[in-house]
Amino acid sequence: MEHGESNLGPLLLGINITAVILAGITCLLRCYVRLFMLKAFGVDDWLMAISTIIFITYNVCSNTGVRYGTGQHRSDLSEEDYTTAMKWWFMCYLTYGGTMFFVKLSIAWFLLRVTVSRIHRWIIYTAAIVTCASCLCYFFVALFQCHPISYYWDKQSQTGSCIDVQIVIWLVYLYSGFAVISDFTFALLPAWVVSHLNMKKNIKIAVIMLMGMGCVASAGVVIRWPYMQRLGSNDFLWDSIPIAIWSTVEQCLAITAGCLATLQPLVKMVRSKLGLTSTNPTLGNTGSYNSTVRSR
Repeated sequence: MEHGESNLGPLLLGINITAVILAGITCLLRCYVRLFMLKAFGVDDWLMAISTIIFITYNVCSNTGVRYGTGQHRSDLSEEDYTTAMKWWFMCYLTYGGTMFFVKLSIAWFLLRVTVSRIHRWIIYTAAIVTCASCLCYFFVALFQCHPISYYWDKQSQTGSCIDVQIVIWLVYLYSGFAVISDFTFALLPAWVVSHLNMKKNIKIAVIMLMGMGCVASAGVVIRWPYMQRLGSNDFLWDSIPIAIWSTVEQCLAITAGCLATLQPLVKMVRSKLGLTSTNPTLGNTGSYNSTVRSR
């Protein structure tokens, strides 16, 4: 991000809008499949719907922040606009934590429905507990990093104090590490389970690829990693743009990947309508995978 540009807000705005449309559409398709095709709307579906709603709220906060100055240099903003933009950024801290908490719980709950081995279930339990605990820790530290809370965005009209920003930065590093580990656990473990089920080879490959997409969510985490020190920048609203962009991408990929793994019945129905398969479109996934998912 070079200083030759004066406003990176429109870039963030475009990414936010694209991401929320993609995540929203895949979540709606998931709800359609689970409600009307399989008639088996479960806890994991509710959790994913909640995470999507929070992600939409995150986007509203981020986009409102762009309206007041996110993506611009502090020297180009009035004190009032800078304070308002920082307030909306603070809200992004909290909604980001909420989105990731519920999406991880949703994915873990879904995977518990398709695994039968005790050791596999304990691995999922462990990954989910550790990741959700790190999400909660991140949320509460972000919420109470300043006293009073409003001192985070308004340091002009009141007295207060904040914890060392390096504590927040290292907490984000810690959360990011756990997020990568959980993404790979939630993607590779079920892929291993599916590979040993009694299914047609082409369907097995398709399901493994869909579940493996959970690893893609880690891309946003890894790419964001080098920018985390910018959370302590004096020109925060400008320097934090890469963090904002990749946080949006991470949430979008997590929701999208978590929803795509449930859409095979819809894909089968579309293929049937187009005359590309003779399979009954009302059936879910084939073989033991399907019976396991629908019976839990």
